[in-house]
Amino acid sequence: MRFQTLFTLLLLSCTLSFCRKDEAMNPSDTTQLSPEELEELPKNAHFRGFNLLDKFDVDWSNAGFREKDFQLISELGFNFVRLPIDYRTYIDPNDWLKFDENQLVNIDQAVEWGKKYQVHVQLNLHRAPGYGVNQPSKPLPAQQQYSLWSDQQAQAAFFAHWTFFAKRYKKVSAKIVSFNLLNEPSGVSSSEYARVMKPVIAAIKAISPRRAVYLDGTNYATEPVTELAGLEVRQALHNYAPFALTHFGASWVQGANNWELPNWPTYDVSQYLYGTTKPELKSPMSIEGDFAAGSQVVFKVTQVSWKAVLQVKLDGTLVYEHLYEPGEGVGEWSTVIKNQYGYQNLYNREYTVNLPKAGRKLSIEISEGDWMRLSALTLGGKVFFLGNDAWGQKQSPLNWNASTGSLSFPDGRNPLAGAGALVKWHDFGNVSQTPVMVGEFGVYNNTPHETALRYMEDVLKLYQGHKLGWALWEFKGSFGIFNSGRKDVQYEDYQGYKLDRKMLELLQRY
Repeated sequence: MRFQTLFTLLLLSCTLSFCRKDEAMNPSDTTQLSPEELEELPKNAHFRGFNLLDKFDVDWSNAGFREKDFQLISELGFNFVRLPIDYRTYIDPNDWLKFDENQLVNIDQAVEWGKKYQVHVQLNLHRAPGYGVNQPSKPLPAQQQYSLWSDQQAQAAFFAHWTFFAKRYKKVSAKIVSFNLLNEPSGVSSSEYARVMKPVIAAIKAISPRRAVYLDGTNYATEPVTELAGLEVRQALHNYAPFALTHFGASWVQGANNWELPNWPTYDVSQYLYGTTKPELKSPMSIEGDFAAGSQVVFKVTQVSWKAVLQVKLDGTLVYEHLYEPGEGVGEWSTVIKNQYGYQNLYNREYTVNLPKAGRKLSIEISEGDWMRLSALTLGGKVFFLGNDAWGQKQSPLNWNASTGSLSFPDGRNPLAGAGALVKWHDFGNVSQTPVMVGEFGVYNNTPHETALRYMEDVLKLYQGHKLGWALWEFKGSFGIFNSGRKDVQYEDYQGYKLDRKMLELLQRY
């Protein structure tokens, strides 16, 4: 009862104070909607654009949005911007319920520029009261150190922020503005996430029934939320799979500087083999095909956890066995990694198996031990890079066609890494009648440029096939088409920015 009363009081407070104030001060409120604008909602499949990070962090990315960027995005043929915003950029630093009109003006300007250049503007709380996917560069004030998932103070503030924005932009067409409530929720169940979001959705819809409201999926926007289906809301996924390709060498990702140089195409085959210490996950990499006598199978071992006895069998007959037992000092491994689990050394080394006879079924498994990770498999002289780096998945059966040199799944699934996740979201959208879009994707500037472009073209084809709108992370910066800082790009001077022309033209094709 106390929780419900708090929300009722907040909604009443919005009605009596925030709402009158922003009706008087917001320049967009004089806009009158035509019947056509009321009926026409934005269509996900038409969204093609970028994330703009100009109010992304109060301490180091808060220069404010620029009209020039909206103009360029429109002139280059795109129609969408997502604005990931840190709530601290528009409040009194010590009171998250006190909004600073001097700072809110720049968000108003972004909305007006979207209208002027026919670019849809999606407001997103990247850091919201009670939650942020990144650690703040400076500690939050004590009165703001609450969890959105468990504390009423944070939930009330989150509710107040979104009702404030709903009122502020009430008379702005749904064609121009949508809301993306929270960036990449994690550490919360889908049911608890839905419980916190539902009253906020209801309040926004009560104020602005036609406003498109987007909810990121759980687990960092990778899992659709069935509990939110049927609420007249939309959902957004973030596609950074395979992560070892999209975030290679990223300074904020632990260990990324030690990853193998990424390649593309990679396949949606789990990199992990699990042993007897994890019986619920233990499964062989099983491949059916025509294997000739004398042919070679080469696998690249990336990492081994404390001990693994690897066996390769052909039609059930053991043809190879090797003990991998990482430790201190010099060994087969390239890097020693010791932690609370023991030694989990990096190997980054190829091993070759010569098949003594012809056969039909190849099996690679750990007969004893913990786990190991493989990054590539060579069959018939062709290298297949393994791209599913998700923990805790069993191996799926594979087919190998010796004549075409292709690897496939028996059930016909697309073998490219990440394709299965997009099918999952596509199917969820169709079954639940929930519109879905890709709120973020992209490749960090340490991945070789040509590899990045090959990857991006394949995922853009998948988005097109699934009718998914998308927004690149980012417009300007290390993932973007401008000022990305890549060392292997011949940049073009373009209106004061350094343009990656190849990446731009790739995006323009899709």
